[in-house]
This record gives sequence, structure tokens and C-alpha cells, in this order.
Amino acid sequence: MTALAQYTLIADGKNPVYAMSASEYRRAEMSRLVDKQEYLEKDSLIIEQWRYRPKLLTNDQTVDRVSLYLALRDERDERIEAALGELLEGVKW
Repeated sequence: MTALAQYTLIADGKNPVYAMSASEYRRAEMSRLVDKQEYLEKDSLIIEQWRYRPKLLTNDQTVDRVSLYLALRDERDERIEAALGELLEGVKW
């Protein structure tokens, strides 16, 4: 949602969302750089584990539009569906 809010007019969620590969997450967890919480707290952030490094396909800190679309395409929230349509308008095919 954080990346979708950066590309579109949809509002960002209450907690920021970041993406990293599963192997990056395991390394961060072993180094105690992340602290898993059972419940989402007010000042927490959300980390999504992806099969690949999201930075591979982008030059900035936001995941690329196509990967973001693929990650959220099964969402059934009408606001997200509309934002995904807006998201793809910025893709050069």
C-alpha cells in the first residue's frame, strides 16, 4: 500500500509497508534487525517477503509498477482495484 500510495492518489495505510526478498528477511532476522510482533502496533511497519529482491527492477526506493500490480492484483477492495488501473497507466509497454 505504501508503494501504491506513492504512484497513485490512494491514501497510504496506517503502517508503512516495505518489501524485501525472503533471504534478505532471514538475514535481517538472524542479525536481530527485525523484531517480529504477534500483533500490529501503532508505530510498527509491515515487511512483505518476496521471492526476489524488489530493488532488482527499480532505480529508486519504490517497487516497480508491474511487480506492485502483480502483488496486489487479487485484492477485492474497490479502491485498490481502481488505483491498480491508475498504476498501469504509467507503465511504458
